[in-house]
Amino acid sequence: MKKISDVWLRRLVNLWSFVFLVTVIIDLLYCNAYKEVLSGISTVYIGVLILYGSNKEFNRWQNHHKTSHKGEIFIIFWTILIGVLIGFDIFLGSKYKVPESVITTYISVLTVLVITERSKEMHSVKKEKNPV
Repeated sequence: MKKISDVWLRRLVNLWSFVFLVTVIIDLLYCNAYKEVLSGISTVYIGVLILYGSNKEFNRWQNHHKTSHKGEIFIIFWTILIGVLIGFDIFLGSKYKVPESVITTYISVLTVLVITERSKEMHSVKKEKNPV
């Protein structure tokens, strides 16, 4: 069985990250006119992110994972985005509200990072105890 490429999945995550970000900005500019579209994109984006994280960790545990990409930088970006959106929500009052799908996506991104980081720690401990 052929292994799914980490690079291909990372590119897919990057593509959906970009699509999601652009849609968030458009939704902000048009005061929630695209929140339904954003909800659909959010669902696909979360799914792709979970596939990427799961595949990466599976490969790590099978000793096939070689690359290192810092999820913390991704989280910093997301946290800034959420902060900016909340600022606009406060500043614009009833004209704009941060869509629930954006908050849900942020929580999902944080969850995937925490799970993958914990898995990485566990794998490191296992390797120290049982070097092969």
